[in-house]
Parts: sequence; structure tokens; C-alpha cells
Amino acid sequence: MIIVAGTIEMDPEKVTTFSELAQRTMAATEAEDGCVSYAFAVKLGAPGTIVVAEMWESEEALTSHFGQPHMAEFIGAMGEFGITATSINKYNADEGEKLM
Repeated sequence: MIIVAGTIEMDPEKVTTFSELAQRTMAATEAEDGCVSYAFAVKLGAPGTIVVAEMWESEEALTSHFGQPHMAEFIGAMGEFGITATSINKYNADEGEKLM
């Protein structure tokens, strides 16, 4: 299992427009082979902070994801949102256990 997690800092006034693109990207990504979960969320109390949370069955599935047309659209549009910082990391998670 591959976990991708992090944040994107952007102009809070652009979050609504970003959310429209993110919803289309999420729907297309969740239909990809190997996608377990894919989500963006606005951090409570920090309206310009987007939380990124993804889970992939394998490294190959994640690599394939980056080659999809909807990702080219998503990455191409990122300059429109006044992004000031990103911190997104990839983790290998061979083991896990339910917390709740």
C-alpha cells in the first residue's frame, strides 16, 4: 500500500474554484485501477489549506495515475489558485491496523 498525504497552501479566495476542479479529478481518479482512496479537504480553521489524502494498492498504480489525462488537466490548472506552498509526501505502508 502507498499512502500520499500532505497539504497545499493557496489563496483562500480561490478554494471554491479549486474545489470544482478537485471534485472532477477525485471522481476520475477513484475510477482508476489501484486507487483505494483519493480525497482533498479544506482544513478546518485554515480556509487556504487543502489537505491531500490518497491510498494506492501499489507504486505502479500511483505511477499510472500521474499519466492520466485528468491529471494533466489538474496539474496544468494549479497555477490559477495562488499556491504559496506544498508539502506532499509518499509513504510505503506494508502494515496497518484499524484504530476505530
